Amino acid sequence: MFGDALRRFVLVVAFIAALASLVINLMLKRELLYSAFIACCVMLVVSIVLFLAAHGVAKVLMVFLFEQKKRAREEAMKKQLKE
Repeated sequence: MFGDALRRFVLVVAFIAALASLVINLMLKRELLYSAFIACCVMLVVSIVLFLAAHGVAKVLMVFLFEQKKRAREEAMKKQLKE
């Protein structure tokens, strides 16, 4: 579930970057084939970099949330043992 949302987000952002690259190259009067090739390269690079960055951030956040949950359980157990 989380992986699908991450992939969709990455693909949408990469597609927007590729589209922007295509428009910029066409506005600079470059050939269509060259502009399309550059747009494909931009989409590939942006999707790889963004996926790795988002995946890394997600891992750090998940570890942080699991540690918080673990601390909350330990505190709850300490409170129960005191009573």
